[in-house]
Amino acid sequence: MYGDYEGIILASSLTVISSYFAMWCVLNNCLARKNVFKIARSNGIFGILFLPTMKKYVVEYKKMYLFHSIIYWFSLLQAICFATLIIGCKHGVISLWREEWSFLYLMGATLLLGIDIFTFFIWDSCYDSQADLQAVASNKGKYLDDKKFNAREARTRLHVRKNIYVTNKDKFLLSKSGSYITKKRLKMLACNMQSIQVWIEYLTKNDLYFSDDDRIQDMEFVSNEWEQIHYYFQKMHIKQNINAII
Repeated sequence: MYGDYEGIILASSLTVISSYFAMWCVLNNCLARKNVFKIARSNGIFGILFLPTMKKYVVEYKKMYLFHSIIYWFSLLQAICFATLIIGCKHGVISLWREEWSFLYLMGATLLLGIDIFTFFIWDSCYDSQADLQAVASNKGKYLDDKKFNAREARTRLHVRKNIYVTNKDKFLLSKSGSYITKKRLKMLACNMQSIQVWIEYLTKNDLYFSDDDRIQDMEFVSNEWEQIHYYFQKMHIKQNINAII
């Protein structure tokens, strides 16, 4: 009697899991693998459960992340709505839909699951780690967490995040003191700094720095910038829930 509805809930739940995994893998690329959980945890349990809220950390593959974020929220809402529908039907509060409508909805939910999995497969096969063709070839067939960035690609990604941080800092300093936009930009600076940190940590752990001077210079940059960020948080009386993670 409720077969189609239960099928819709199952397909929607699998789509939520699939899109969650896809977003996690994109964050793996942006936040140097093992640091994803550390960053999510520093933003609270909400960040771990609802990855779309971590879009501020996505530098590469923004459209991919947005696509799966939309599918995630839609499928989550769909699963909740149909679970509520079944409960309502069992208690006589809501009448059942006609079978042809429920079947079409089931086909649509299944198709969405297929699209979500297919788009992630295409991205993982073709677009991950494009910065170095040789690195892509050596990573072919490996799981995402087993792939390694070479020195050039890792430093390039760190450099991109530094440029983003500097640009956002200029906007923050030019914005009106105490305004909502200013506070939002300050929080974004803290997020940017976390992204910079995890790439410095990645370079250090994998011995990818060209010299100790470069590593020390990066660490001093992070230390000095965090001092300024902490100062601005205190000055604006903002509760700081985004902290240094190294």
